[in-house]
Formats: sequence, structure tokens, C-alpha cells
Amino acid sequence: MRWSSLSRPGGARRPKLSEGPASLLGMTTSPMLDPTPDAAAARADALGLSELALAILDFEGRWWQTPEAKDRQIRETFDLTAVRYYQLLNRLIDLPTAREAAPLVVLRLRRLRARRAHGPAARLG
Repeated sequence: MRWSSLSRPGGARRPKLSEGPASLLGMTTSPMLDPTPDAAAARADALGLSELALAILDFEGRWWQTPEAKDRQIRETFDLTAVRYYQLLNRLIDLPTAREAAPLVVLRLRRLRARRAHGPAARLG
């Protein structure tokens, strides 16, 4: 299922880039458990994240299980460019609610980001 076919929580409009990371990822100000039959929407509401944010976390936890290239998989699944996907992912892993939703994935991604930031180029200077 492509991301574009999923509905945003509460039928919300697509946020603009200038609105900040919380609104881009559909974070609500008061997360409450919504007793809807849709498990993904209920989980998203309970954590205060959008279905897109949860889909990104789930994808990061399992993308390697498919034989396709990750960039192609991102484009087909989320209808986003790889650059935009990674921008959202980097903002997402800084949110405390993302760590609650997928702690192992978020901690692994934070560790990889820190390792890249302090890689060989940083040691030369």
C-alpha cells in the first residue's frame, strides 16, 4: 500500500515545510487513544504521531527484507524523494514519542547518525 493512499489523522491537510518538524510529522498537541477499528490510526493517535511517522519507523525496521533498492522502495511506498524522506526521518528520530513508538529503531538510527557525524573527516580536524 502506498502512503499516498493512507488518510492523515483526522483528515488533516498536508503541512507546509515552514511549519516545523512536529507538524510535518503530524504530531498532535494532546495525544489520546482513539478507539477506532483501524489499529494504525489508533496507535498513531495514542502516541501523538501521524500514520506517516509510524509508517516511516516501521519501514526503517524492515526495509532490508525486500530485494529492491531502498531509494526505490521509499519512492514507491511513501511517494517521497529519498532526500525528503531522510529529512523527515532525521526530525522524527529526535522526537520523544518516536522513541516510545519504536525504541530499538530510533536508538539504532541515532547511533548511526552520531557515528556519521564523528566519522573519519571529524577526526582529521
